[in-house]
Amino acid sequence: MLRRLVHVARRTSDRLHGETRTQRTRRRELDTARPSGADPDAHEYRVELTLAREQALAALHWTGDVADPVEVTKTMEGLALRDPGVPFVRLGSSGDGGYVIPDDLEGVVACVSPGVADRADFELALLERGIPCHLLDGSVPRAPLDHPLLTFEPTFLGPRDQPGWTTLRRVIADVAPPEGDMVLQMDIEGWEWEVIPAAGSDVLSRFRIIVLELHDLHLMATRSGLRRVQEVFSALSQDFVLVNLHPNNYEFPISWHGLSMHPVVEMTWLRQDRVQSVGPGRYPHPLNAANSPDLPDFALDPRWCAGTGLKPSGAASRATSV
Repeated sequence: MLRRLVHVARRTSDRLHGETRTQRTRRRELDTARPSGADPDAHEYRVELTLAREQALAALHWTGDVADPVEVTKTMEGLALRDPGVPFVRLGSSGDGGYVIPDDLEGVVACVSPGVADRADFELALLERGIPCHLLDGSVPRAPLDHPLLTFEPTFLGPRDQPGWTTLRRVIADVAPPEGDMVLQMDIEGWEWEVIPAAGSDVLSRFRIIVLELHDLHLMATRSGLRRVQEVFSALSQDFVLVNLHPNNYEFPISWHGLSMHPVVEMTWLRQDRVQSVGPGRYPHPLNAANSPDLPDFALDPRWCAGTGLKPSGAASRATSV
């Protein structure tokens, strides 16, 4: 299967453009990031996928959907990463499936977790703290674990109710306690861009902490992609403060107009009324860890949150830039 994906990615890359000298240089640059002992097919797939994405973005100048790099940069710089004056904790695994959140779970009555697939390390950590969890995912027939405080719904989360799909508003109405704060942990493969704006501030404000995996963030290079990113950031910033930011290292960052665009980024948001004090955030947070310990961890483009006076961490200088 992986060899087939490599072949498809290579063919896509070849179709978009014949490989130029610059692209050959970029391929060699990506190849140097291959760790010793890594699966060669898996690494080649990641390289081919990255090159295909970069060539697709380069071809946008032929369309009306290309974003202004200046506006993309302003959006990245304008996002504020803050230290909320609350201790942090990492829940879940030490790699993929673990998330860094404020250790502010006292009184939380439930967790809603759409998009679980075959693992629920984060949810298990909450269950062990006595916090009930409601999981939903239409791609699997059952939850990956059994627990008396866990419920599961084999359906997808989307912006509207329809067969096989539900909404955050409906989930809260059906399974959430009528009062009390909750946690939202969402990894729904791109549907977050529609779910968050459709939810409304009254629904989102039921959550004390929101943990998101944002997918295809490199499509900020398109006008339509940039608009949806701005819409989601605006919706969240009404009632929440961004407190943690971490790129997923399973995929290489995409190079575009001198910017490093990460396809998948993890974000943690804390509701504003839970903030004890506001200071500049720290990136990377020392509790963050590579999703895959066998692959290099990548540094975020320094323009992210550049206007908020981030406190540099020693790990920032050790992260790989490609």
